[in-house]
Amino acid sequence: MKRSRIIDRFIPLLSASLIAGLLTVSTNAVKLEAAEQKSKESPELQKLFETMALDESIDSSWLNLVSVVTRNSYQLSFRQLVKENKASDQLSIESARQIAQGKAKKAGEYFASKLEKKYKEELRAIYTQVYSKYYSASDMKALAAFYGSEAGKKAMAENPDIIRRSMIKLVRKVKPRAEKLLAKRLKAMMETEGGSSSIEDEILE
Repeated sequence: MKRSRIIDRFIPLLSASLIAGLLTVSTNAVKLEAAEQKSKESPELQKLFETMALDESIDSSWLNLVSVVTRNSYQLSFRQLVKENKASDQLSIESARQIAQGKAKKAGEYFASKLEKKYKEELRAIYTQVYSKYYSASDMKALAAFYGSEAGKKAMAENPDIIRRSMIKLVRKVKPRAEKLLAKRLKAMMETEGGSSSIEDEILE
């Protein structure tokens, strides 16, 4: 129990400096792919993506992904080292932490070197395909004008938080009904094979 408490205390989130250190791979290839991708986009779509700060959004999502991968690598390495070496005192725990950080850094660098270019290239290609399918050139111009306005900038800044809060409220509201419905259905299935009542009817009760 004591060793467990010590271990938990020495599993911090990786520092911002360590995450930044993982991204020292060359970005020239990534920029070249981005330029090639943009050449396939219409001027209206390029303007819209520029107004939406799409490249910055893709960069941010990539950093978050690398951060998650690195953190998970660190935690797995740390726990494995502690288990293998039966580390229990503060000195051995600290040594395991440093070794695990080194392993996580290498894992993150490998992950970034192999997938960064492909990730950003394919994500932008997906945005291009989707927007080109659903919006005409005039639609894109109108959207670019909106996102360039003060209201549009506010919408881009606030929408992620609005969506997150809405999902939290929805889950809190639906969860009790869903659990009650599932419990009722499981009970009916256990009592009689293949209940005849309709799930849709129960949801609307």
